[in-house]
Amino acid sequence: MYKGKLCRAIAWTMLGVAVWNTTLPVGMLATNTVAAATNDLMLKNISIEGSEKKVQGTRITLTAQCQGGAGEYSYSYRVLLPSGKVETIAEETVKDTIEYTLSEVGTYNFMVRVTDGYDVVTDTVECQAERSKVLLNYVKLNKTSFKKKDTVKFSIKATPATGKVSSKVLLTIPGGKKVLVKGYSTKMTASYKLKKKGTYKATISVKDSKTSTSKTLRFQVR
Repeated sequence: MYKGKLCRAIAWTMLGVAVWNTTLPVGMLATNTVAAATNDLMLKNISIEGSEKKVQGTRITLTAQCQGGAGEYSYSYRVLLPSGKVETIAEETVKDTIEYTLSEVGTYNFMVRVTDGYDVVTDTVECQAERSKVLLNYVKLNKTSFKKKDTVKFSIKATPATGKVSSKVLLTIPGGKKVLVKGYSTKMTASYKLKKKGTYKATISVKDSKTSTSKTLRFQVR
């Protein structure tokens, strides 16, 4: 029995996870006190509750179901984030339920560790958070400086949350006139010949089947 506990302790130490003291109390050496420990501690299930479709920003409820062991459980919760970082949510708490907000897009791996003071059991559960709205990754221009009669070219990259993404380019030329360079379409490039000197303002909008966003940039024509 001691050998098994020692092996588990070494394994958790190698993973960089703190281990509870698994030394058995003196009372456990008496024949009439070992009965509680013979009913092995089990982490039956880890469940995640929240909206059916979990998007960035969703607050979930994580519940750990245990049985057996000495009866009084202590829980630790950690999560491997989509970025690759490990975050400690709670350590050595009596709560079998915690709440957590999915602030990043991607896959979360929640790690739960439970002890009853004698045994330690662990398990993991995975959760996927999707993007909550369309993301405008970037807008690039073909030059850093422009002269009259040059052609400005816009290159757009966007990531949809749902469906396909489309883009629009609206240009405000010197004097205040607005020119629709490109209406909404799935084409992610556009161009315009610069006929006047001065400051131009470009508003780039992107949308998917449910959400939209935009960005404004300015450039000078000499």
